[in-house]
Amino acid sequence: MPKLTICIPTHNRQYWCKKTVEGIIKSLKGDVELLIVDGSDNGECLISFVEQLNDDRVRLVPPTGEFLPMMDNWNRAIQECKGEWISFIGDDDFIAPDIIDFIEMVEKKYQNVDALGWNRIPYDWPENRNNYKATPIPATYDLYPVNNKILQENYCRFVQNGQVPFGIYHAAVKRTLVDKMRHRFGPKDFEYPVVDFEFTCKILFEASTMVFSQRPLSVAGASKKSNSSGTTSLERKNYILKKFEDEHDVALNAPDFPFPSSISFKSTVANTLRWFLTNHDVEVNTEGWEENFVLACARETHQSVSREWFDDLCNQYKPILETWHGGKYAHLFDPVYTEVTQMKLDLVGCYNDMLHVDKFIANCQTPAEFYEVVQNFMVPVEKIGIKFKDAA
Repeated sequence: MPKLTICIPTHNRQYWCKKTVEGIIKSLKGDVELLIVDGSDNGECLISFVEQLNDDRVRLVPPTGEFLPMMDNWNRAIQECKGEWISFIGDDDFIAPDIIDFIEMVEKKYQNVDALGWNRIPYDWPENRNNYKATPIPATYDLYPVNNKILQENYCRFVQNGQVPFGIYHAAVKRTLVDKMRHRFGPKDFEYPVVDFEFTCKILFEASTMVFSQRPLSVAGASKKSNSSGTTSLERKNYILKKFEDEHDVALNAPDFPFPSSISFKSTVANTLRWFLTNHDVEVNTEGWEENFVLACARETHQSVSREWFDDLCNQYKPILETWHGGKYAHLFDPVYTEVTQMKLDLVGCYNDMLHVDKFIANCQTPAEFYEVVQNFMVPVEKIGIKFKDAA
């Protein structure tokens, strides 16, 4: 059994998938299985690519011959993973080549660790770039265990802004934890189309020890065909969401929740949470989640990258809030448009514990090349969590 499986589900994005695999295996260390699970219409391209690689670490699961929605391909993928630990990334992403060193270091420090989280670095592929320069990279490097009871309550009450750095996507889980989750929640690992957020919910309720690294260990790429490219324009966002909804039989929108997933990131997380809490018998305090959700939506709208985006969110949220719970929470949604967000996206340098690097640095063409450059600005993986004593 390999120590880690890095799993890359893919669908009709062969160019980016090949670049991603080449970037990873170039400097990958340790006992790692790199698994490609192809759901493409035609599998010949990646079959030929893997044959030419002739690398025992790389394994390809070819297409089934019929169309598989993202959720179904992910369910197929996790069943194929052979590693003691499992981490999923996108076919246009990157993961640190010494990720094994990180896992083994954490295992020595924390007994029973079965869920690992870390910060990720955003990266726009060249064909998907706007003119904003700055890519934020955390300048901190602490390593610490997280109280999952507190985190699960904060997540379900929307205190976390709908964001939790644990899951299987740009994170890692131990196989034993996956087995525990199957025993409690059923044999189907991914039941809801927003697979990463749903899996996070299950982890929060079943993990024994969760450990988080402030130092980034992966790069979240956005190519012109990725779902994250929906952040580049409203037209692109709406197209991706419509296509995603059409591909899945499971309804994205909770029946008792009037905010469609298609509005924004926050409404997507909220619908996932409503689905999870409705379909699984878990005990958790959700008091005040409605108020926290509206405040999070207001903050998200305030941080819009353009006036067009800001107006779109306001036009969707406000009418629903006027009737939801009799308008009880409508007054909490009071975002103000500002150009500060755009200014931050264009400001390189170090501030607020973040290093903002020019995305065009060194003419990087892939997430692997970008990570190779910016890792020089971060502490080495083996020094994550190191404590310095003050001089006497």
